[in-house]
Amino acid sequence: MAGKTAISGIQSYWIALERALFEPIEGETIVDRLAKRPWGCDSPAVKKAWDDLTHPNNFQLLKNWASEPMNASSREITDEAIKVCNARIAKARAGKSST
Repeated sequence: MAGKTAISGIQSYWIALERALFEPIEGETIVDRLAKRPWGCDSPAVKKAWDDLTHPNNFQLLKNWASEPMNASSREITDEAIKVCNARIAKARAGKSST
């Protein structure tokens, strides 16, 4: 299990994402919003929160978070966040090696 410092380090990103998810955009109901996964949402606020959460600097924090017990939905979102974060790291490394 991760320590309290690791959890508090990533928790603010999860809170921002949750807040964005519960603020539907015009023409969208809360049910519509919650039926979408964060990485497939059209809301600019959700996109920003997802981008912030999956920033390469958060990789280790996400890995630590993933060691905590969680429900299946949270596990799915956490696993996807780690996957996206890892892809962003790889992309950044590829960009550096080609210059």
